[in-house]
Amino acid sequence: MASRSRIPIIVLGGHDQRLSQMPAGVEDRHPLAGYKGVAVRIGGRPLIACVLERLEQSGLFAPIYIAGPQSVYAEHRGSATIIDVSGSIDETVRAGIEGAGRQNPGVALAVTTCDVLPEIDTLRQLMAQYHAGAPCDGFLPMIRAPEDHAALGASAYKPTYFVRPQAGDAPVEVLPCHLAVVDAAAFRMNFIYRFLRLIYRTRNRPIAYRRRAMLPAIIFELLFQDLRHLLGLRLPNLTWTVLSSGLPAARALKAGTITRAQLENAARRIFITARHRARYPDRRVLMPLVDGLSLALDIDTQEEAEAMAGTLSPH
Repeated sequence: MASRSRIPIIVLGGHDQRLSQMPAGVEDRHPLAGYKGVAVRIGGRPLIACVLERLEQSGLFAPIYIAGPQSVYAEHRGSATIIDVSGSIDETVRAGIEGAGRQNPGVALAVTTCDVLPEIDTLRQLMAQYHAGAPCDGFLPMIRAPEDHAALGASAYKPTYFVRPQAGDAPVEVLPCHLAVVDAAAFRMNFIYRFLRLIYRTRNRPIAYRRRAMLPAIIFELLFQDLRHLLGLRLPNLTWTVLSSGLPAARALKAGTITRAQLENAARRIFITARHRARYPDRRVLMPLVDGLSLALDIDTQEEAEAMAGTLSPH
């Protein structure tokens, strides 16, 4: 078991470059754009200040970084360090991972976003599970959805997925979690950055739509990366590895038949380098099913901000 020392954390403070497209049935919602970390205010304070306060009070994370523009976050950063970046989601994540990684070499990094307000007890329960399973390649929790979707309030439109805890178990409805811990050295990071951009473009859309929209771009990226491998005299097997693992996993996820272990194994084959898997065959990508809605309910719309007793800055 890893020591329970505090982990560096990156708060992604990028901006939505355009209004997100809402799914069918909720076109009347008002999606937010811009820097939500400062545009949304809770009790008169910028959301980013509230997020940083929760992270500090948990006692789990240090140092704390904000990946976002210095000009936007300088007066709200508190004791956090700003990694100055202004760009797309993949550019923001890249700057955060590389900047925090240079200052904390060989250390696992936590990543969260500026548009969720996590409860401190949830953070502590989640990170206790991480430490119990560390060292691992990645810790990517899934949040159990409430049986009554009305409990999600203004966020009831968000897409959910079904995962079976074990073979033979009934499927559990889950939401994505906005906190992860990664060993960046283990991941195919260039592929991850492109993958994130595709995911972000199709967020809040059903699995079938996302698969249709993303697959051509993913295949092109895989073939490009395999060409680079070939030119570098490495085995060009990335396309086969990702598609042979990813397509069956996506079908099973859509059908609600995939187990947690199958999802973890697919994620490791897709996102972790072959070299790292060979060097550390016993490590895993951990994707536990946990409680903690505060880490699932990111603020994408004006209605969600208001449901959190938030207001919107005129700027």
